[in-house]
Formats: sequence, structure tokens, C-alpha cells
Amino acid sequence: MSLSGITSCDDVLYEYWTTGEVTAKKTTTQDRTPLRGLVNTLIGKYGVSSKKLYQMVHHEFGIKHINELTGEQLPSAIEYLATKAVEGEFLGKEEIPIFHGYTGFTGRLLMELKNGEVHCTQMLTPQHHVATLNDFTEMTQRAGYLMIHEEDMRPMMKALQGYKLSV
Repeated sequence: MSLSGITSCDDVLYEYWTTGEVTAKKTTTQDRTPLRGLVNTLIGKYGVSSKKLYQMVHHEFGIKHINELTGEQLPSAIEYLATKAVEGEFLGKEEIPIFHGYTGFTGRLLMELKNGEVHCTQMLTPQHHVATLNDFTEMTQRAGYLMIHEEDMRPMMKALQGYKLSV
């Protein structure tokens, strides 16, 4: 056991001996920096208010103020909010901003995101289809097309150079 662990044990025993109970130590502002960082990230990414996020933590951990979280609860609080984000808890719960230029848009829109930011968009007509590479390859093969990678095609093209087809 480390010296700090012994000191912590001594502190807990002394508190119990003098007061008859041991209360969990609250976290400091500095301790809660990672939680605030996550809250700020969720605010920026989903537009959720900080009040709502902190209320979720209050409700989950049975506290009235965020500074009542103990050091043991803090990682769980961070995990709780992160899990809610991954599960899509914040999608559609708050008003999602409409991207500039798409007000009143009805139809299908393909968006490419990089680091949560819109990188490019493309409106999809009824003739547009979105598919995985495997699905696309299978559809083209069924239609009688041959798909070949450029690297595989180069030797064939080189072999055909200078060859004249008779028509």
C-alpha cells in the first residue's frame, strides 16, 4: 500500500472515530474538468443545454449539485453522459439546426462528415442509389459489367499496347 493510501485510511478511521460516520469526499472544480469538457463537447455537437446535461447527471446519481459527486462517482458520470451520446440520446431531443441553404428542403440528401462537421453534401434524385462497394459490385456484375481494379488493369493495357484489332 502506498503512503497516500495509508494516509487516506488514517483519515477515514479518524473521521469515523471522531464523528461516528464517514462521508464521501466531494470533488473539486479541477477534478470535474473532464466532465465539463465532455459537457462542452456535447453542447457543441448536439446543441443540448448544459442545464439539461447536468440535470441528467443529478437525476442519475441522486445529487442536487454537480459538486456533490464523489471521486468514485465522477468516472461513472462521464461514462453515463458519453454512453447517452453514443446511444443517440441527444439526437432529436433538442432542436437540430437546419444547415444553411436547406430550409424547406424535401428529398434525400447525402452528407459527408469529417470530425462532426459537414464536409460536403449532395442532393439525391430518384435515380441516385446509395450502396456499399460490395452491393454495387454485385449489381454491376448482374448487369453484365466487369469491374476491375486499376492496378490489375495496367498489365493488361500494357500487353495490349501496339496490338491492332481487325474490325
